[in-house]
Amino acid sequence: MEEKQKNSERVRIISIVAAILMLTAFFGIYALVSKIIINSNIATMKELSAHDKMSVENTIRERENAVIGWAESVRYKGYTTIDGVISEIAAGRTGLGATKVYLADTKGNFYSSAGIIDSIDYYESFLQRPGRFIARFDTSEYGTSTEDKKELIVIGSEITEFTVDGVTFCYVLSENELSNFQNILKIDSYDGQGYSNIIDSDGYFIMSAETQHSSDVREKFFDRISDADLLKNALNGGGSVAVTSEVNGVSCIVVGSQVEGADWYFITVCPRTVFEALSRNITFIYLVMAIVMAAAFILVLVLIVKRQAADRKHKIELSKALELAQQANRSKTTFLNNMSHDIRTPMNAIIGFTTLAESHIDEPDVIKDHLEKISRSSKHLLSLINDVLDMSRIESGKVTISEDNESLIEILNSLKSIVQADIDAKQISFSMDTSGITNKYIFCDRLRLNQVLLNILSNAIKYTPQGGTVSMHVAEMPSHAIGKAFYEFRIKDSGIGMAPEFLSIIFEPFTRESTSTVSGIQGTGLGMAITKNIVDLMGGIIDVTSEPGKGSEFIVTIEFILSDDHKETEEKKEFRIEGKRILLVEDNELNQEIAVEILKGVGLDIETADNGQIACDTLLEKGAGYYDLILMDVQMPVMDGYEATRTIRAFEDKELANIPIIAMTANAFAEDKQNAEAAGMNGHVAKPINVPVLLETIKEII
Repeated sequence: MEEKQKNSERVRIISIVAAILMLTAFFGIYALVSKIIINSNIATMKELSAHDKMSVENTIRERENAVIGWAESVRYKGYTTIDGVISEIAAGRTGLGATKVYLADTKGNFYSSAGIIDSIDYYESFLQRPGRFIARFDTSEYGTSTEDKKELIVIGSEITEFTVDGVTFCYVLSENELSNFQNILKIDSYDGQGYSNIIDSDGYFIMSAETQHSSDVREKFFDRISDADLLKNALNGGGSVAVTSEVNGVSCIVVGSQVEGADWYFITVCPRTVFEALSRNITFIYLVMAIVMAAAFILVLVLIVKRQAADRKHKIELSKALELAQQANRSKTTFLNNMSHDIRTPMNAIIGFTTLAESHIDEPDVIKDHLEKISRSSKHLLSLINDVLDMSRIESGKVTISEDNESLIEILNSLKSIVQADIDAKQISFSMDTSGITNKYIFCDRLRLNQVLLNILSNAIKYTPQGGTVSMHVAEMPSHAIGKAFYEFRIKDSGIGMAPEFLSIIFEPFTRESTSTVSGIQGTGLGMAITKNIVDLMGGIIDVTSEPGKGSEFIVTIEFILSDDHKETEEKKEFRIEGKRILLVEDNELNQEIAVEILKGVGLDIETADNGQIACDTLLEKGAGYYDLILMDVQMPVMDGYEATRTIRAFEDKELANIPIIAMTANAFAEDKQNAEAAGMNGHVAKPINVPVLLETIKEII
């Protein structure tokens, strides 16, 4: 009994220590990742600051060169009288956009547009500076000895000496109002949340994009920052520096470096919250993992402690609870692993094969193989993104069911056409039985019904080995409600089947069968969760039976309102689109190039317009009958696709106003299609472009 108590105490101590070590290690990793993210963002900020500083330096250099170039032009003109030089100074002030321009002689006299000035006390020190310089100068510091009290930027430089009427000129000075430079050098970043300043070595503002500073009270940047000494020491060390400090009470990243050619520093300030927002998703994932794993471990610890005092039956129950806790923990871990793996896998292939294609640019066969693999990976990545977006919209309540009068037989035939290529590729025997349908016209959301059936049917084909069988049986059953009927969709396959344990969680997000049989099959783990949610929104029921090695059967039952519309679909006439002239309205050059190449490849004549306004002007210029159809992007500058469509529909020339218009846009949700229809468009094709869908849409509308 005593030994048993000792063992129990050892288990308790080991569990507590393990939990502490586990949480400590986990939060240590979390802190390390957060640090890496912040350091990466700081490095990016330093690069942006260096780029902005270069723009400032280039502007300063242009002003300096303009002043020196003007002085050289005066020397080159070879004036023989001082009056001639003074008249040139007056013209130079206007040409340089300066407040005043001075030429100084070797005796320290200054010459301006007003004539000779014996000396200017507050500029005497500038004549001692070799080479060229630029400095901020506050005339208010010199009391009434100045004409005006204002803040100036003074540009000065030694020049090649030249003599006019016995006076030897050796120096040029240009006064520029500080406000003029502030407008030229105004720089902000991070969507206006970050800003840049120029300060002198004492911290006084030279120029600021963040605020205007009064000439009566000169403000120091160092007075705003909590760790001023740290920043000063870092700046004195040279190069580009970055510190974390409070600026006006807000925690910020401050990046600074010296401005070339001036005793100034370029300072960029950005709140830390900007960077924290960039890494919020990763932070959230790590917090969730920490909480889940800590909770799971604490639960295990509680179960172990309780087990010591329980009887055998209680031990069995606790053991089951432990297994459930571990399964929940594994599900959370699998969720994170799946998300990371599913995103990184196609991205790795896209980046890798792009690099390989670049290194084999002279080998067409190799490039073709790489491009095919890039295409497959891109489609897989797109399907993952679509599933995640669908799941997100379902959970946020943004997905609604929009019912319309539809032919169920037509929906099923279209579904069969979509999967036929996959069926043929795997040599699967496929059958569809619709003999149990009495009323084929119903009110339903065609898009969502198709999505439900396609998800199930695609899975059946995916998990059925080559040579297997897949069947679909649709039957109509009576309803107690008048004018309604239940429709049962049974999709059965002879595939690998599913274990009972997986069947209980098949409709939960991010769950996939983990057997070696399916480990090589790509999937997001969201398809069945999306399907279940859509069926629920339609008021239906979904059920599944399966057995490992013997296949699966999904049964979906939905009640639909019956329609009295029994009009047969008109027989489609064979129509060729080669030689048709299309106006492509697209502002993105890459998207424009892709669409042009695709459409030219099928024999279409393509002309382009960069925005909606150009498209409208072009249509009016060319007149009715010139274009057969318009492919219209939605988000464009000057005039967007919706506004352009409404403008076209309002043309006085009715033939021109009724030209077919198809939205070809990345706005791909159901409400986007409704917006396109409301604007007067005839169709909608989502980006990335699915070429067969685009061509079929063009054929149908033309």
